[in-house]
Amino acid sequence: MSCPRIKAEVLWRLRDRALLMRASETPQIPACLRRLAVVLAVASC
Repeated sequence: MSCPRIKAEVLWRLRDRALLMRASETPQIPACLRRLAVVLAVASC
């Protein structure tokens, strides 16, 4: 699998999760998303 494809898939999942979290309106959303973003940045090519 190529890097661009992986990144696209990851972005879709991130957006999905962000929408789900916003829907549930949990106070800890920003921290979770920030941690997730850091992990993805490290894992990306």
